[in-house]
Amino acid sequence: MTEKTESTARPLVSVVIPVFNGATTIKRAVESVFTQTYSPLECVVVDDASTDSTAEILRSFGDRIRPVFNETNRGTAGAYNIGSQTADGEHLLLMASDCCLTDPEYIERAVAYMSDGEIGAVSGQGIFDDLGQLGTIQRLFTAVNLLDVVESDEELFEVSFIETRCDLVRKKALEDIGFWFEGLYNSTEDQDISARMRLKGYRLLQDKRLKFALDFGTTEDTLFKVIKKQYKYAHGQGYIFLKYGLGHHLMTGKQDNRRSRIIHRFVQILMGPIVIGALACAALGSGMILPLLALVALRAGHYWLNSRRWLSGIERLYCAGIGLACDVTYSLSFLSALVGWAIQEPSLIGLGKPALKDS
Repeated sequence: MTEKTESTARPLVSVVIPVFNGATTIKRAVESVFTQTYSPLECVVVDDASTDSTAEILRSFGDRIRPVFNETNRGTAGAYNIGSQTADGEHLLLMASDCCLTDPEYIERAVAYMSDGEIGAVSGQGIFDDLGQLGTIQRLFTAVNLLDVVESDEELFEVSFIETRCDLVRKKALEDIGFWFEGLYNSTEDQDISARMRLKGYRLLQDKRLKFALDFGTTEDTLFKVIKKQYKYAHGQGYIFLKYGLGHHLMTGKQDNRRSRIIHRFVQILMGPIVIGALACAALGSGMILPLLALVALRAGHYWLNSRRWLSGIERLYCAGIGLACDVTYSLSFLSALVGWAIQEPSLIGLGKPALKDS
């Protein structure tokens, strides 16, 4: 009886999982929720109009979860809106359908930070629990996006944004900002809610001692999809830049991977004009082609060098080529998004600066 009283006195946590065509990963994700030591706990899964067997898998869990079946696809932001507003929890664990809670105390330890009312969200670090299961495309995706999956000596620090892969969020913080902006659909909706929470005075933390496993679904299983994701990332990033400016990415502490990824995206933006300029110079026979080709070669070499942890042999050469294709795609998408968002929503242009509080 005592244990039950202590348990029910604690805040309810709702695990909210949006899923679209996630038949290969959703079962493991949901089952990992049942291994958590924390209670009270509920699991809300939003099937965003999947066309595979996702719905059947969700129904197989019976009343152990609260499934929601969208009639039409609303994207990640829309699915999170539905799931968050359906959930009854005081705190929400926003969990991607291709992630898995391998630490039974993950939620227990994350909830402890919420005793501070200024904390709006807490994130952990995703890692690959079985490198041997990663295919070539998945390794390539990891390399070209500099995924934060490598162990470091960093532990707890304040961050500028969460990534909604496995993040505990205070529901009141989401209510205060009006939940998700669905215009972003499937990209950077996490950065947008992060910036708006920080503007409301909330702080965002990352504790890299909290580990969860990363799987790969069907959105990164072909080279075309790897490049397509660059288009989506950059389109949303154009919105983020116009609305919040570079100040959105301010951070404290080392945070080496986050800093590297910011530099990586900035170089990607520059590489589009450089590659196009090199092609134009080649067509015109201009002498400027040599320095431009040198820059392209340096960038290809960067991808070849950085992929050594994930790929080998000729696969690293493929990574160099795909990396350059990702650069051009990201650059053109970002630059066109700046124009498109500015025309579509001129009031968006604010270049605001969500400031980090001293940690």
